[in-house]
Amino acid sequence: MAAINETFELLPPEAKQEVIDFAEFLAQKYLKKQPGNNHSKEEILNFAGTWKDMNESDFQSLIREIYERRKKSFTKRRKI
Repeated sequence: MAAINETFELLPPEAKQEVIDFAEFLAQKYLKKQPGNNHSKEEILNFAGTWKDMNESDFQSLIREIYERRKKSFTKRRKI
């Protein structure tokens, strides 16, 4: 593992981002295969209405926060 870390540190920033993107891709690929990560529709729908009692101002703040986090995450990724 130390050799991987040392090699990674030698890379320029854009190459480091490619390594990170690839590692995230592999993690997603293999996490999907693990038992317990395949939630049924019923399990997912249990979360429906979770925020129904939240006031509109708090809900809009939550949506803006999610939007900003996603925007930051996706702008860091390599453009194809």
